[in-house]
Amino acid sequence: MSVPKFLFRWRSPPKRMGSRLHGASGIALTLALLTAGPLLAQQTGTLTGIVTSRGTGSPLPDVQVSIQGTGLGGLSNQDGRFLIINVPAGEQTITAQLIGYGTISQTVNITTGEPVVFDFTLSVRAVQLDGMVVTGTATGAERREVGNSIDLITAEQIEALPVTNVEDILRGRTLGVTVSGQASQPGAGQRVLLRGVNSVEGRNEPLVFIDGVRMMSDAWEGSGGSMGGAESATGLAGIDPRDIERIEVIKGAAASTLYGTEAAAGVIQIFTKRGRPGSARWTANVDQTVTRVGHVGPEEDPTGLHMNDCTFGGPLRPDQSVPDPDCPSSGTWLKMGHGQKYDVNVRGGSEDITYFLSTGWNKEVGNMNVNNDGAQNFNLRGNFQFTTFQDLTVRLNTSYRRQHVQWIPMGGGLMEDNSNTARESLIQNIAWLDEGATPDNRDLLAMDKEMTQTVQQMNFSANISWLPMDNFRHRLNVGLDHSNSLYYTSRPWGYYDNPEGTRTRDEEIRRFLTLDYASSFSSGIPGLNRDFTSVLSAGGQYSAIEDQGMRVDVNTAVGPGNWETDDYDNITNYNEDYSGRHQGGFFLQGQFGWKNRLFLTAGLRADSHSNFGDELTHDYYFLWYPKIQTTYTLSDHAWWPDLWETARIRMAYGESGEPPPPGESLITWRTQQGDENTLVYQINNGGNTKIGPEITKEWEVGLDGSLFLGRVNYTATAYRRRTEDGLVYVWPPSSNGLEEQYLRNIGSWKAKGIETALDVLVFDNIDVQVNMNGRYQWNETRMGVLSNDPTDDYYVGWDQRFKPGVVMPAFLDWKLQNEDAVGELPVYSDTMEVYGPSYPPHEASLGFGVTLWNRLTFDTFFLAQWGHILTDLQASYMIQDDIGWPTSACIDARAARDAYDGGDDTALTGIKTKDLAMCTRGYREDWASPGDFIRLGTVTSSYRFPEEWISRLPGGFQQATVQLQAMNLWHWTDFPGMHPDALYGSAAWVDRAAGFVLPPPKRFTLNVRLNF
Repeated sequence: MSVPKFLFRWRSPPKRMGSRLHGASGIALTLALLTAGPLLAQQTGTLTGIVTSRGTGSPLPDVQVSIQGTGLGGLSNQDGRFLIINVPAGEQTITAQLIGYGTISQTVNITTGEPVVFDFTLSVRAVQLDGMVVTGTATGAERREVGNSIDLITAEQIEALPVTNVEDILRGRTLGVTVSGQASQPGAGQRVLLRGVNSVEGRNEPLVFIDGVRMMSDAWEGSGGSMGGAESATGLAGIDPRDIERIEVIKGAAASTLYGTEAAAGVIQIFTKRGRPGSARWTANVDQTVTRVGHVGPEEDPTGLHMNDCTFGGPLRPDQSVPDPDCPSSGTWLKMGHGQKYDVNVRGGSEDITYFLSTGWNKEVGNMNVNNDGAQNFNLRGNFQFTTFQDLTVRLNTSYRRQHVQWIPMGGGLMEDNSNTARESLIQNIAWLDEGATPDNRDLLAMDKEMTQTVQQMNFSANISWLPMDNFRHRLNVGLDHSNSLYYTSRPWGYYDNPEGTRTRDEEIRRFLTLDYASSFSSGIPGLNRDFTSVLSAGGQYSAIEDQGMRVDVNTAVGPGNWETDDYDNITNYNEDYSGRHQGGFFLQGQFGWKNRLFLTAGLRADSHSNFGDELTHDYYFLWYPKIQTTYTLSDHAWWPDLWETARIRMAYGESGEPPPPGESLITWRTQQGDENTLVYQINNGGNTKIGPEITKEWEVGLDGSLFLGRVNYTATAYRRRTEDGLVYVWPPSSNGLEEQYLRNIGSWKAKGIETALDVLVFDNIDVQVNMNGRYQWNETRMGVLSNDPTDDYYVGWDQRFKPGVVMPAFLDWKLQNEDAVGELPVYSDTMEVYGPSYPPHEASLGFGVTLWNRLTFDTFFLAQWGHILTDLQASYMIQDDIGWPTSACIDARAARDAYDGGDDTALTGIKTKDLAMCTRGYREDWASPGDFIRLGTVTSSYRFPEEWISRLPGGFQQATVQLQAMNLWHWTDFPGMHPDALYGSAAWVDRAAGFVLPPPKRFTLNVRLNF
């Protein structure tokens, strides 16, 4: 691919080469000069140079620089330098490529004698045909060989983002990925789905592998569950983004077949940074962040539900002119949050041993004006690579992280239900004013309840690559991910809602063991010419997962103070659980190519799982998942128009599975109280010996390419997915005598969607670069067969259901029939009707970037989601508890309804029926509204100081960059509730609802990065 010449710099040979090159490249170049005589006789020359990033000017290691048609080439070192010797004299085409960057080529005149010095500048390209990706085989593959879409995010892109975790990285920047909820509390995570909801009772989150080892990535039990909170910590959010080299997102069964059962929801591969040969290269980062929550609730309420201003009553209490008793002296329940992060890493080594070491610590205090909220994180990583033995490479990756979170009780519900979740929410007691649960309206009493969580996660992996021949490669991954979450909830002695005091200790331990072997053999095809190639791959994978949990509930503290569990008098609950499961299988795959433009790949995965029923494994010890892919690069033909630079079409089909939950194939028992105080045994689960996996079959087709000398890059994918033997709980026949539902493979559902992306280099010269990128995706999953009864539906919470013929999950309830009327009482349907999907079927993002003088950059990023229905729990509960909702429409509707109920038949005149329903009845269906929003997600500016300035500083500094970053500066929505992206329990639950969660805070971060 030809590109503008200003992306290359032709430099005159330096007078003293030793001062230009150092490390491995300098030694190699010296040897080349010593052999200059023989090289001259052979009419060859030497090519050297530096490869840098177009956006940051940073040197790029591991760039593949090659001389077309000669077999010569090499990788750039950690300083971006490369050296190729014995290059035939004359005009040669030089190509440079790196994963996540554009591949560029240029003609260079190689002369004998002095080396030719030629520099490359590469630009980040999310859409490209070339570059290597990992596909589950030993060798990986070039993107032009892969028939399914794979999204890629590189380290340079991550470093430019004002993000705090991997979930923020994926949001809006990766096709097919939907991230639910924007965390409001420090330490909270978010829910990640690939191509929507995949299952009713199975796994919906993708598998996550880090350096080839599966890791715990889901939500931990705790604040989002039975402890009375609203947000949860997640394993994925605990990875330090600055340790990541790249992320590959593999979507759907058409792409994840080689990963076997459990991969139907997709796979996220995370690769951490590695060392490079050369002297130690250090990078240090210092971040200082301030956060601020804007207006809470309706803009018409100057008090912001008494969060922004608690000095007077506002629309809900117009007669109140004094502050709430616990109103902070600042007059607001909100404060400026502060975060600080410090991290340092070093990479280097020799040709035989390289290393990457990193450590970091960060602390963030949230936005509630209380003393004990916030999160602390500590991360430690060591990655090592050994190439001591010929053709054998060993990589060892180790990491440890510790996260400690002090949660705020932010759950909520109807006060009248007298549940702890409802009565102990700080936000709810503030918004409910003197109708709250705390005595004498002392809202801070809710903070006497302590909710702390400590998560520790250790990950170890060993990767062994053996290359006995150039065309025969073996790879072995072995690893363990061990994680532990310890959650404490404590109500002290004298607590207002339980004076005796209570304490809960909830511990959860998860272990993931991964063994993964693969080999690949590449060659020509016997009897055919060199235009035909083949790659045969085979391998096997085994994984074992253990979940252990223990919960102890105690009450009646012996007195005031901070007490451990054994300082309480009564044990009210003790529960211990364990589940283990393991999966194993192998695969065979063949890939056949023609002229490096047509590739056909066919594979077969055989898999078994311990959660399958005995009858299934007896008849079919292995289940088989086939795949087939083809891709054709049209632009390699001579007849292809030059204007349309590159283009390829692709197609993929694959199958995968989702296993049933542990124990569903087994008969389990429980004890019940019988006559005369005796214990009797009752079947708890009848067991299903035939239970097996959900089988997902998926097709996708796509088109990728570029126009106008690489200035426009595009991709488009359409997919269809069908799930059969879906896992659904059903009631057994009454003759069985069982009182519990059991799981059966009887459901089916279909999904479809499109994913498109466009990257445009709007303007580019040596001083200015302007780029724009856009993403759009649409997907829906529609329930087919749910059970033997076509009228059945499956309730998942907050009036969201799976129902045959309906998008899943959808919001269903009795629907207001006259919402457009005025002056009428609400009339509802006789049966439940569909309001719409609860997950956004549409998502789009738009980004703009400007780079000046290869030093100063500006970036903005917009995100939009629309087409879904949300209900606001807090608003509807405030109406039901007769508190009201502080908008003029609700205040007028409430007054009109009170007057009408008092006998004034004209009171409803001019009142919209929709407002009357929402503001005087307040059931969830009345608050079911479009959750559409547009948000200015991020704004970033960075400046890289001139190297000649930095080199004058003591300490050997090589580069310094300062970044100003902002998140969540602005949003637009018509959603009448709290905030359409502040979701209650978003990381832990399938159902989605707003309320009882602060809006996403605005974040402003100053980052200083030093390289030395």
